[in-house]
Amino acid sequence: MRSTIEVAPLRERPELLESVIALGDRFKQVLGLFPREAFKKKAEAGEVLVATGSGGLAGYLLFRVSSRHPRVVTIIHLCVEPESRGQGVARALVGALEAKTGAFAGIRLSCRRDYEANSLWPRLGFQRLGERRGRSRVGALLDVWWLDHGSPLLSYVGPIAGLTEARHSARGLGELFEDIEALAVARADQVLECERALSPAKFTDLEIPCYIIPIRATWAMQLFDTGLAEQELFGLPPELGFRLENVYYRAAQGRIEAPARILWYVSKAKATHAGAGMLRAASYLDEVACGTPGELYSRYKHLGVYRWENLRDMTGGSPETLIMALTFSGSELLTNPLPWSDLQASLVRHRGKENQLQGPLRISSELFFALYSKATAQP
Repeated sequence: MRSTIEVAPLRERPELLESVIALGDRFKQVLGLFPREAFKKKAEAGEVLVATGSGGLAGYLLFRVSSRHPRVVTIIHLCVEPESRGQGVARALVGALEAKTGAFAGIRLSCRRDYEANSLWPRLGFQRLGERRGRSRVGALLDVWWLDHGSPLLSYVGPIAGLTEARHSARGLGELFEDIEALAVARADQVLECERALSPAKFTDLEIPCYIIPIRATWAMQLFDTGLAEQELFGLPPELGFRLENVYYRAAQGRIEAPARILWYVSKAKATHAGAGMLRAASYLDEVACGTPGELYSRYKHLGVYRWENLRDMTGGSPETLIMALTFSGSELLTNPLPWSDLQASLVRHRGKENQLQGPLRISSELFFALYSKATAQP
């Protein structure tokens, strides 16, 4: 006989926190490592749901909502105690998340194709959008699943069996929408929202600024590049590896517009890391702000990574010198990082000359897709 399943936010059941962390740790080989402090922060934010039955904790669901693009919810973990499986726990958790996030466009998740749990999602109402490569060294295939909440824009997206093709051949937005009339009324911010929901798909019809931004390997590994971080003795600090939004500081020179697409070039120093001197990642630029080190540190210190001394040193200790803060999210490591020589060859082909990348370089959408396609091509 099934016990009654009750679902509540973990912050309303704080006595279950240790049980949730223990359950996640038991299945970390499947779920991936999620630090204790990250669990606590998620619980405080109301982004962990717990299911309980007569025997106590039956399972939990951990999710996130992008602070810059709040119309899409992403499931990070859905874990059910083995003895509670087959009792509707997963359905109860997903149903509670649906009810909680009904005002959003829908719920998205990625799941390894070779995992048994991958067969669960269509039974819970999810539609398979396509596939992408995981970020691990193995690069296992992940299926991308979507549970729609009736978004006015996303309702135009039909079944997309070829999401991987859309990514690697850079198909246009018109090929992904069933009703072409939607393109006439869709604003750029709506289309960008849709692109991010269908990540890693990219829409060539979306005209937003594109940049190549150089970054030192020491900062890249702390902000987004787990591949470089693995070369360090202790790897990437866990609390940084799970950060979904980041900030990068640089001199306040030139004009940079947001929202935009970014390709990150990891520069090569004298004492460098293997993999530096390459185009290694892509992100979305969410906001650009200029101010004094004190102003920007106060505004973005919650994003971590940079200490006050780092910003102070950028200006030689001058408290009034302006610097620039670039907040970005949706970072994606490129599966085939592009070497300097290939990058320069593409710049010559599209722009007529090389560029030493001493600062951010604005490029055309055509060049962005040429570089992105090369750097994400199947080996």
